[in-house]
Amino acid sequence: MPNLARSPPLNKSASMSDSDINRMASSSSLEEFGVGQATQRDSKRRRISIERPETEGTDFRFIIREELRDMVSEIQLQQNSRLDKIEKYIAEIKTQNDTIHKKNLVIEKSIEFVTAMLDDLQSIIQRLEVERKHITEQITKISDKCDTLERLHVKPASRLEMCQNNRQLQNK
Repeated sequence: MPNLARSPPLNKSASMSDSDINRMASSSSLEEFGVGQATQRDSKRRRISIERPETEGTDFRFIIREELRDMVSEIQLQQNSRLDKIEKYIAEIKTQNDTIHKKNLVIEKSIEFVTAMLDDLQSIIQRLEVERKHITEQITKISDKCDTLERLHVKPASRLEMCQNNRQLQNK
């Protein structure tokens, strides 16, 4: 820190130079330099000691500290109870989630089984439709054959009847 600007002390008599320090060391009385009234300040804060119970009730800092401890402990109790409730809810949700997961697995297996059954039924239906078409074709073929045979059979039968009718007329 070069060139640091410092203000001079207000009281020149209170400042000491090297020559003043030497004179002070040789002199028996410190009062002539104004140093006798100087006191040193304690750098640490005072702490309330446990050995002094008479000041505990009246010390403001002690009262505040105790109230703060009480408030913090109340808040901790409230937070702990809230955390306990949250932990219970989380545990309950986990068990519900597990049961839902198990039920979903059962449902998934059931759906797979039903899907397999539907696939089997669709293949059976397709096979039956092919058989029905085949049977329908056979029925139409048989029906056509019957019609053809009936036509062929009616013609000779009607000729026979005519012939028989003609003979009966002639015989009379």
